[in-house]
Amino acid sequence: MAEDSGTFMAWQHTPYTLPLFLSAFICLGVAVYLWPQRQSRGAPALIAIMVSMVVWTLGYALEMGCAELPAKLLWAKVQYLGICATPILWLTFACQYTRRFGRWWRSLPLLALEPVVVVSLVWTNHLHHLYWRDTILEYQEGFSLLVVLPGLSYPFHVAYAYLLILVSMYLLLSEQRRTPRAYRGHTGVILAGCLAPWVGNGLYMAGLSPFPHLDPTPLGFTLTGLAVVWGMWRLQFMRLVPVARELVVEHMRDGIAVIDHQGRLVDANTAVHRILNHAQGTLIGQNAAEVLHVLLVPESPEQLAAEIELPTGSGAYYEVRFSPLHDPQGELLGRIVTLLDISERRRAEAELRRAKELAEEANRAKSEFLANMSHEIRTPLNAIIGMANLVLDTELSDDQREYLGMVSSAGQSLLQLLNDLLDLSKIEAGYLGLEQVPFGVRIQLEEVVRPLVPRARDKGLELACATDPHLPEVVLGDPLRLRQILFNLLGNAIKFTEAGRIEVGAAELRRTADQVWLRFFVRDTGIGIPDDKKLHIFEKFTQVDASTSRRYGGTGLGLSICKRLVELMGGEIWVESDEGQGSTFYFSAVFRLPEESWEGNWQNRPAGSSPGPAPPVVSADAG
Repeated sequence: MAEDSGTFMAWQHTPYTLPLFLSAFICLGVAVYLWPQRQSRGAPALIAIMVSMVVWTLGYALEMGCAELPAKLLWAKVQYLGICATPILWLTFACQYTRRFGRWWRSLPLLALEPVVVVSLVWTNHLHHLYWRDTILEYQEGFSLLVVLPGLSYPFHVAYAYLLILVSMYLLLSEQRRTPRAYRGHTGVILAGCLAPWVGNGLYMAGLSPFPHLDPTPLGFTLTGLAVVWGMWRLQFMRLVPVARELVVEHMRDGIAVIDHQGRLVDANTAVHRILNHAQGTLIGQNAAEVLHVLLVPESPEQLAAEIELPTGSGAYYEVRFSPLHDPQGELLGRIVTLLDISERRRAEAELRRAKELAEEANRAKSEFLANMSHEIRTPLNAIIGMANLVLDTELSDDQREYLGMVSSAGQSLLQLLNDLLDLSKIEAGYLGLEQVPFGVRIQLEEVVRPLVPRARDKGLELACATDPHLPEVVLGDPLRLRQILFNLLGNAIKFTEAGRIEVGAAELRRTADQVWLRFFVRDTGIGIPDDKKLHIFEKFTQVDASTSRRYGGTGLGLSICKRLVELMGGEIWVESDEGQGSTFYFSAVFRLPEESWEGNWQNRPAGSSPGPAPPVVSADAG
């Protein structure tokens, strides 16, 4: 029967009309539901697909309901407005949902030309018959059906549509493979919904459809809309919330909330509601800045953490952490807010600070007591040593001289111990300060070496002093404490060296306009230090081993004091040693440089402190 024959006739009833109208109504509802969420990925294209399904399904229902050929042809042509738009819209949806904006996305304007051409061919088919070669009516089971015979362009459109569909499915399958394992069930639902209409269309085209008089493709798109609405938005929600939410998040003691990119609370566990004194579920959908204003919601993702006290009167402290959530392109999707109860930690920290303050106070009291007692003990001890030395200058028998010498030596040892304890207590109590007076480094080295020459000579040791010719003539610092460090190191070197050579020296490390860094060293050929003792010899009351104290004497305070004094001078001290081969102690110190005019006119200096040539090597060879 020719397509231009017949007239509009009465409505006919078919078993397919009502399902098609219902399907059109569902697709329209899906489009309306998606409209408020049109900013989400894939939503614009999906809305367009649902609208095209409304046109397709509604046109198909009206075609089925009309009994005569002209009316059926009219609604068949209306259907093609949706049929031709669907493949290109489907590819658009796949690109938007998978965020693949490459070659296919750029080709969409060109690919959209084919649907325009096909719609034009359909609506002008009575002129050329290129799309439908013929259209006829068949009467089956009490109602008429429109049967079309494909024209020359029909197979090309079908191939084109299936090509776009295959590309779309490939993009969606790729997204499914990249989806975390826990969420693949949800993407599987989306894929199943997407496959439903095209499987139905394939069965219809192959003549295998269980409904031989009905193309099930529009009905399949109803399933697509429902599945995508459920799975797509559920998946997006699940990306912000852990999978084991009911078992883990809800039972956590710490609060966890999720804020979307619009600043709304989209989820909050039970702990958050409890912490903020809200009934369960009442926080969802509220503006996060208003609800969490006491939690210092950051204006930018860079603010990641804060510690606050909630104004609940309970004195609870919470650490608030903000973790920004970004998509693969770096776009901010939202934030996870974590509330950690740190009340116990804050109380423990307060108790620890109090205990530390009490310990420091007790240590200061101990140091003050020790300093006072040291002063009180040194006064009579100096008198004992002084009187013993006076008696030694008189005529005495050998036994008397020996006994008084032992008294004087023991007094000197006790006085040195008291001096060390006093210095250590001052340092620990924070009472020891450094002077800033001018002095010559070379002169200080000479003054340290000179009184030790007799001790070195008595043991048959060579004592030498070597300095860097580039040392500054004058520096500002504490010469007394510098001599104390050098005297202690040299005294130890002489004590622990039985034969060989001892050398002391200084060199300049670097200099600025007003400061100079110097490095000093004391080298000996003594007993050396085992590797396992090097890290501990600068601790209080520490010596290489117990036999060292019995053989050589000493309390183990000297190096500890040296370390503290060096640190006060802005430097560090260390040792290089091989057991049995000798040791070299190094320490650095920072000194200020005087003004040039003052350095060039150094007048009224104390005796023995004037700058001059470097001291010569002082030899103390026996014999």
